[in-house]
Amino acid sequence: MQVVSFGIFTTFAIIGSLLGIFLRIPMGAVLGATLMVGVGKAMHWLEFEPSSTLSFFVQIALGIMIGLSFTKLSKKQFSRLNKSIVFVILVIIMMTVGTGAIVSSFDEVSLPVAVLSSAPGGMVEMATMAGALGLEVPAVIFLHFVRLLIVMVTFPYIISIFTDTSAKKQSTKNKQMPNKPDIKEEYPFIPLKYLLLIVAALIAGLAGFMTGFPLGTLLGAMAIVIFINFKTEMYSPLPIRVKRMIQTFIGGSIGLTFTAETFYVLHTLIIPALLISLLTIVSAILLAMILTKLLKVDRTTSICGLAPAGMSEMVLIAEEEQANVPTVVTMHLFRILTIVTIIPIIVQQLN
Repeated sequence: MQVVSFGIFTTFAIIGSLLGIFLRIPMGAVLGATLMVGVGKAMHWLEFEPSSTLSFFVQIALGIMIGLSFTKLSKKQFSRLNKSIVFVILVIIMMTVGTGAIVSSFDEVSLPVAVLSSAPGGMVEMATMAGALGLEVPAVIFLHFVRLLIVMVTFPYIISIFTDTSAKKQSTKNKQMPNKPDIKEEYPFIPLKYLLLIVAALIAGLAGFMTGFPLGTLLGAMAIVIFINFKTEMYSPLPIRVKRMIQTFIGGSIGLTFTAETFYVLHTLIIPALLISLLTIVSAILLAMILTKLLKVDRTTSICGLAPAGMSEMVLIAEEEQANVPTVVTMHLFRILTIVTIIPIIVQQLN
């Protein structure tokens, strides 16, 4: 019976994911799977229940995906960017906690949910954290979706407004310097090496799980993947199809937390969602101006590096606007690292 229930759950998740991708919805694989499974749960078509086992494997998959996205920096690159990295870590914490404190003034949003929803991280990571921390996952994913949608629509225009000739000249000069990360040799797909990576992630994830920390599984898997990848330099970021497959099951696991009441309360979160979007965008612009002034990072690179949006989208925009792409990538990687390590601790203390 459990196998049949899991099969039905998987079918709902895949259909929803394919619809989301076909309709070109931002993060369509995740949102489509979430909504399809959520509707199935609300209508009592699905009997499959969320479990610690499912959460464990979801965190393992997410840890591998995040870990393989990290780029190894040379000592020269790290020394050039170390002050910017410290700045990014500090401002992410201040911006997240400050925005969360303001948004929590609404009765519909608790302080832990407001803080986690204000973190400028990916919707997948934030929803996974919310589930691990025992928070209202549908509220977190709705608040992040609205922010993601607004940021993706408005930020290209914001960046073009703040881009000036001097920034483009500086970025052109930077492109002539050997400051891009070394491109790894392309290795052929070898199932054995990925199998070993998965085994290592499972062992490290289990060790993290044993610590009792809500996101210990994810952090353990992510840490070992980063370590192995940096040591061997044999792995590349996961292909888009594999990422979508992982996102489908993450979205499906999020949808399992939905009930009929979930869809009745989401409309009460529209104003908090708009406020989070406004505060994070304004904060990102102001902090980018400070970074430009204090650390002499060109304006376009600063805005792209501190944008509260996904790294993939901002790298594309950074290339189009002639920003310093390696710097943007590095700033976003440390933003992600801060969000998955420090922010959960803060939220856990507030919960």
